[in-house]
This record gives sequence, structure tokens and C-alpha cells, in this order.
Amino acid sequence: MTTLNIPLSDDLKEFAETEASRSGYADVTEYVRALLRDARQRRDEAELEAALLAGLKSPASEVTADDFDHMRQAFEARHAGRRGAGDCP
Repeated sequence: MTTLNIPLSDDLKEFAETEASRSGYADVTEYVRALLRDARQRRDEAELEAALLAGLKSPASEVTADDFDHMRQAFEARHAGRRGAGDCP
């Protein structure tokens, strides 16, 4: 794990300590980690939503039997090496 040093003004340091304590975190470090994880999750959700909206706006076409064959072959190729000894064929 790497360390990140962030200079804070006295009022921001006090705010971070108060919020960490009030939110039930062990210390400011855990509080900041949680904030960063939340920010990453919001970004990921926004990117997913944008991709879904782009998909909804894209032109639709009928899926053919050949399309299904290609999708099945691609799926089987991606997952061929992942089967364990107890998996079903």
C-alpha cells in the first residue's frame, strides 16, 4: 500500500476528524478511504448509465440465428479454460 500526504488547513482537518468520528470511522484515514471508494462507485455508475443510455439510443436491429451462434461461440471461447473438475459440461 502506498501513502498519500495531503496538506489541510486547520479547519478542514478539524472537519475531517469530526466527520470521521461522527460517521463511526476509526480515524480520518478510514473516512477518506470511504470517501474515495464512494467517489469511484459514483463514477462507475455514471459511466454505466452513460453506456446504457448510448445503447438505448443506438439503432436496433433484429437478432438472427447467426448472431446467436457468434455470441455463443465467443462466450464458449472466453470461458473454455474456466471449467473446474466438478462443473457440468
